[in-house]
Amino acid sequence: MHPYIRYLKTASLEELERVATAAVQDAVKRAHAAGRSTVGTDKDGELVVTHPDGTEAPLSTSKLKG
Repeated sequence: MHPYIRYLKTASLEELERVATAAVQDAVKRAHAAGRSTVGTDKDGELVVTHPDGTEAPLSTSKLKG
């Protein structure tokens, strides 16, 4: 078994959250560096689009309908 898989089986919830958070932050950073916007939540749990320049806008579900 790969050592990382062994680690995941024994890691605490806090350790798993730390690893997952770092992975998401890295993915968002790379997406913005490539000029792509990302979707996430704000402090109130509302969906927002974050643009590569750091600006945020509420995500309207009506914009998602084709």
